[in-house]
Amino acid sequence: MSFTKVKDLIKKPLITIDKSCTIREAINVMARENIGFLVITDRNELFGVISERDIIKALAKGIDINESIEKIAIRNVITIKDSEPLWYAAKLMSQYKIRHLVIVSSENKPIGAISVRDILDYERLLKFLAETPI
Repeated sequence: MSFTKVKDLIKKPLITIDKSCTIREAINVMARENIGFLVITDRNELFGVISERDIIKALAKGIDINESIEKIAIRNVITIKDSEPLWYAAKLMSQYKIRHLVIVSSENKPIGAISVRDILDYERLLKFLAETPI
């Protein structure tokens, strides 16, 4: 039996931001790219992640948006290998109560991200196709 791999759901190139950038720069990237999650890198290596929720929490605490993104980065990043089956991504998200996973290559380089919405959209598509008469 063949399972859909997480790499099959990568829709576009991964958008990253360097850890030296400011929170303001992260907000601008998110707004420009219409995304709510960013992978933070340090010399092209995975450093952390940041989401819209993380930024809102930081602002609520009074952290200045001109501070380094490094100050509010989530460092304990849950990753998934690109060759893993999609069901395993859903299991990890449920287990860790997270909405995003960073997809890494066999060399542990970040190559994409997957969200709960990506999984739900894929599931809905499969259900539609299964129910559509030929």
